[in-house]
Amino acid sequence: MKINVPNHKGWSADEITSSPYADSTGHLLRAMAWLDYFQRKSSFSVLVYACAEARHAIEYILFEELVVSTGFNLPMDEYKKCVGESTSFKKIIKRLSPNYQKHREFTALVLSLEPPHAPKPVHWDHGELMKAWGVLSESLHWVGARTLAGDNADWLAAAYKKANDTIAPLWVTLRVTYKPPTWTRSP
Repeated sequence: MKINVPNHKGWSADEITSSPYADSTGHLLRAMAWLDYFQRKSSFSVLVYACAEARHAIEYILFEELVVSTGFNLPMDEYKKCVGESTSFKKIIKRLSPNYQKHREFTALVLSLEPPHAPKPVHWDHGELMKAWGVLSESLHWVGARTLAGDNADWLAAAYKKANDTIAPLWVTLRVTYKPPTWTRSP
């Protein structure tokens, strides 16, 4: 089965900001596009945009998993606990879906009976997602004097590498299950 994954390379800043995807995949797509844009325009601000989009993607992945794990019946009071408090997703999933791991394993087993047409499920490790979230957060907080950090080429290269090493594996994992887009960017 061939997956049609949008190409994130070569996008302009306007194309990145006007991407209509509003889920975890859209945030990761924009994060990857910002990382690619950084290759053309090495700027601390571009790196911050990539990290912010990737953090939103992680939060959205956890939110999507929470909604699915509750059978799409997430109580409003539980939803409100998550808003603005992304670190609570992992705890709430564990509390509201105590059989979450068994359900994941069962889903994988059922889907394995229907190759090659069944989608490949993504099994996110919530602890690893939160570690990645923490790494990305480092670029979103004060990093020191601009001349020693964001304006310093060596610091910027190291920060880019750290962001890329964190974001790219998430994109590779997610795009395996990506559905064909209903939107295409203009040439």
